[in-house]
Amino acid sequence: MDRVAALFPTPVMHVKQLVDHDLLESMNDDLARQDWFTNKHTDLLTHTEVVKPTSSPIFLKLRKAILPKLVDFGALLFGEALKWHVKECWINVLHKGGHQESHSHANSFISGVVYLNGSHPSSNLVIHRNSGGGQTYMFVNSHETADINPYNAAKWQSDDIEPGDMILFPSYMLHEVPVNQGEKRVSMAFNALPDRLDSWGYKVTFGR
Repeated sequence: MDRVAALFPTPVMHVKQLVDHDLLESMNDDLARQDWFTNKHTDLLTHTEVVKPTSSPIFLKLRKAILPKLVDFGALLFGEALKWHVKECWINVLHKGGHQESHSHANSFISGVVYLNGSHPSSNLVIHRNSGGGQTYMFVNSHETADINPYNAAKWQSDDIEPGDMILFPSYMLHEVPVNQGEKRVSMAFNALPDRLDSWGYKVTFGR
């Protein structure tokens, strides 16, 4: 009998209801006190400055829930329950008609998004299979009758996003947010690092 191996799969973690309703409500006041900046690509996307977690009252409220999930996800990536810390975070507000262009995050291993008010299906996170760094030709077979599956799909889109959910993914992956056809979408994004990596005694440490 033929056997197909899912060789070297890439994990993406969707944590349902990381944040309960009462905590989400308590963060509304914090959002109202933030300073907002317009994205350089579209005025329908605004965001706070990128700050250290200790400077973000919203992150401080979420910290206890986020860190254990980083440990769990990091164990999938590196095979060990390492100590993780969030190096930076920021809040995004995507208005109707706005989008976020494809990008990746440098100098981190895990990136995350916590949805503070949910997400319209049109603007759910899209992650691309190709990192965008290739320097060669690429051929695809993509058309209306092609059977798209996890082995040949060029991208993946999250689904069933509710307020308080979180998605974790490897930071090197290209991702984007398509045009938002729904109401205002508010989320907190962050990047995380482990305390160290050990390759048979050669250790690299990452400071806070």
